[in-house]
Amino acid sequence: MKILITGGTGSIGEGAARLFLKDHTVSQIIVVSRDEFKQHQLRLKLASPKLRCVLGDIRDSKSLQKAMRGVDVVFHAAAFKHVDVGEQAPEEFVKTNILGTMNVFDCAEAAGVKKVILLSTDKAAHATSVLGMTKGIAERLMIARAHEKTKTVFCAVRLGNVLASRGSVIPLLVHAIKNKKPITLTDPKMTRFMLSIDECSQFIKFALQHGTQGDIFVKKCAVMEMGIVVEALRAIFHSRAPIKIIGRRAGERTHEILANETELMQSEDMGDYFRISANQKPQQRVRVETDYSSHHIKPLSLVQTEKVLRSLDYIIDELA
Repeated sequence: MKILITGGTGSIGEGAARLFLKDHTVSQIIVVSRDEFKQHQLRLKLASPKLRCVLGDIRDSKSLQKAMRGVDVVFHAAAFKHVDVGEQAPEEFVKTNILGTMNVFDCAEAAGVKKVILLSTDKAAHATSVLGMTKGIAERLMIARAHEKTKTVFCAVRLGNVLASRGSVIPLLVHAIKNKKPITLTDPKMTRFMLSIDECSQFIKFALQHGTQGDIFVKKCAVMEMGIVVEALRAIFHSRAPIKIIGRRAGERTHEILANETELMQSEDMGDYFRISANQKPQQRVRVETDYSSHHIKPLSLVQTEKVLRSLDYIIDELA
């Protein structure tokens, strides 16, 4: 099996590449990204003859056409992902998250790729931000493509916040703590769905194994309250850094939604996951009265949050 990962030098892409390099059925992993330095770092980290890095941009269909020759599976992770940036530059988010996704889908289908898995976000459900809106449209593009008569299977995974991924909140908080700067926090009562990079990689693998046309998979994630996350990090690093509350940024929500009520009504409960089906009636219909929201799930306690954070490779390295 030959796998291509767009945006594969990011934390999620790297985690997926690391997992599938261990799979004896995988003959090659092709990483397509725009950053040659990150590609160089990835080659050094993974050090595998099965890894091939290709410079390319999903906005440029020609670079994708060449890279997808002979590919069996595409994981489409390339995207702009920061809420505040999207509010300032919506046109750039449209070019990458929507038009770039269309290029990926077109090139994959033309190349005879067997399965394409779109990596989406909880911000796509009841979207309030440019990021959420563009990823929501990317999901609708996936569903529309799945309804066409195509041999390529199109499906998606909807992710919560990936703990300690590059540019995410955990590294920013740790940087402030280690540099003895005030910790900026938008809202201590803000809640987020959280999963580790390893959980994310296993989730993607599950979608590869079980995804059918038009499916959107949702993982049942742990919920963390941001005020508790800050207290846990201060305890881990023995810090008394002051906390500065700055309020929500444009497009940001107090609580996240992984699946709305309407989606859950056409979903199948698969244990650790929900499958939102575009084509089939679910075998085990989910009984719901409201959205699957971080507001309705009890967040981890301070002790539980600290335990999860201490288990992360990023935190272990920062403590070394």
